[in-house]
Amino acid sequence: MQASKRRRSKNIDIENISLKMSLVEPIFELDNNVSFNNNRKKQDILKVAPINGQSTWDSPGVKAYEINNQQHYLLFSEAYFYGEVELTLTGGDDKITLENNWFPRCFSQMILKIGGTEIEGIHSSVGEASTLANLVMSSDVYKRTYGQISGWLPDTGKGDQDVADIDYNAGYYWRMKIYNAKKKFSFMSRLKYLFGFCDDYNKILYLIKIRFEMSLKPDAEISPEIFYGNAATTGKIKFNRIDLHVPYIEPSLEIEEIITKRLLVNKPIDVIFLKRTMNTLSVPTGEKVSWSLGNFTNAIRFVFVC
Repeated sequence: MQASKRRRSKNIDIENISLKMSLVEPIFELDNNVSFNNNRKKQDILKVAPINGQSTWDSPGVKAYEINNQQHYLLFSEAYFYGEVELTLTGGDDKITLENNWFPRCFSQMILKIGGTEIEGIHSSVGEASTLANLVMSSDVYKRTYGQISGWLPDTGKGDQDVADIDYNAGYYWRMKIYNAKKKFSFMSRLKYLFGFCDDYNKILYLIKIRFEMSLKPDAEISPEIFYGNAATTGKIKFNRIDLHVPYIEPSLEIEEIITKRLLVNKPIDVIFLKRTMNTLSVPTGEKVSWSLGNFTNAIRFVFVC
């Protein structure tokens, strides 16, 4: 009887360990060996131009991208925007430069539709929503590795002031070096820092229509949002192109057969992700305020205030 109890206790311990390990990221599972497979024959990038053309980028309004996916197995969780921009500075002493995370601040709203249905949208304060997501999700390693091309170079040091000194404000210093020296440069912006769907749902999308819309602000609204520095200097940006880049996978014949069989089964595929919403409230100085988060049918997991 005692031996049986000991064996049972040992089995329970093993089960508890297995349950805990199933919740641990693979990099921390020291006893699991690396496995190799040949599921992917090829991986490449699908480049999608706006349906209303690149020539319309100088005018404010909705810029739309569509993927009528008939042949690609898309990994939309890794999608990003890639663009080319020109910076023009007029007057002053050339100490004005772009703000941290400047790209999403150029838009009044961004909407993601899949299968003709809006699954997620940021209908105001796109720049603030993106900045908050970056602050929560990105690391200092990300800033050092991708900060230059993504535009994520936050102010640091003694403050947000126009002092081109790396010891005073390293973020401002590097933005001056990168943007003002070149005037023409490329950038990328990952959708996972905007939409919970792209951050959480890391599975392929196949045979489904995808549409992305973003509304460009007028120049008069963009400049105060994205430039910082000497008040005597004015700045303007011009987008020469912005394409949506979506990685796609060409699977092996065996995997393709498995996917096809699953899609032929008359059973829904669950898509689970944390949907993000953004609300903006003006708070008068010295006054107490309260506000409603809105009506939600699902449980709220996180609330961030900035």
